[in-house]
Amino acid sequence: MSCPKCGSEEWKSAEFVYKSGLSDVDTNTTTVGAGGGVGTGGVGAGIGVAGSSTNGTHQTRLSSEFSPPEEPKDNQATIYWVVAFIFAGMVSGKSEFIGSLIFIGAIYLWVTKFKDMIKEDYKDQVKKYKKDITNWGVTRVCQRCGNSYVTKNTVVIKS
Repeated sequence: MSCPKCGSEEWKSAEFVYKSGLSDVDTNTTTVGAGGGVGTGGVGAGIGVAGSSTNGTHQTRLSSEFSPPEEPKDNQATIYWVVAFIFAGMVSGKSEFIGSLIFIGAIYLWVTKFKDMIKEDYKDQVKKYKKDITNWGVTRVCQRCGNSYVTKNTVVIKS
């Protein structure tokens, strides 16, 4: 399919653009230095050695524009528990009874409300991720004008 903006038939997939913009970096540097000096206390000399290394991944701006969507992580429940523990702990310092009530209330809300809300939110995130990753897989980048577009002859999941 040609680019809808300029009509060019030259394109690359978003996945190819993303992967071609990644480079592994691994460098090592060693420095040796020597020095000497004369002072009122006598003569002195010294030698020093230093080293450093760098490693990681370099990514171009274009590659980062076409990065794949991030897969959702189901860790929301942990956040709610940590907040409940911290809040209950802060309050229990002033009143053990109130801290206990807040903690019991947090457990009650977790069991009755939050658990289902978190599951539904995560399901929605997974659904959106599946749509986004499918669309990313059929996205093309025009080599002439830089326009990105989704090909018509593929199935795209709509939200």
